[in-house]
Amino acid sequence: MSNAFRSLSNPNYKLWFGGAIVSNLGTWLQRTAQDWIVIAELSDKNASAVGLVVFLQFAPQILLLPITGWAADRMDRRKLLFITQSLMAALALILGLLVLVVMLCCGKCVRVRLRWAVLLLLMRLRDMRLFQILLVKRVVECGWAEFRVL
Repeated sequence: MSNAFRSLSNPNYKLWFGGAIVSNLGTWLQRTAQDWIVIAELSDKNASAVGLVVFLQFAPQILLLPITGWAADRMDRRKLLFITQSLMAALALILGLLVLVVMLCCGKCVRVRLRWAVLLLLMRLRDMRLFQILLVKRVVECGWAEFRVL
């Protein structure tokens, strides 16, 4: 093995290196997704909002620097690394599930209203009675709250 990759001959370092690659890729993907959601979905393509998100991503690292240095010097590094990586994975999972649930709920709300609006456009005047029957049936099944916007 060449001198450049001599450190990979140590099995513990190989394990740490592989874990670091996975962790860093996950962090980069999460930050990119957060920036994309803010610029594309939440802020109407406002660059200042993305700048605020980036600031909020890096502010804890800067503010907590003395505490994290103290913890790395005085605590068991292996346990501390395991705890921090587990917390980062849990927070990423929670954020991903939250985004997924919000997107699915918004998609369902839009889909239900669009489906009824398109159905109304497709109906002919003589079929309007059938549409009214379907609408009443749907209100009875789902409740009136789903149709307040219609």
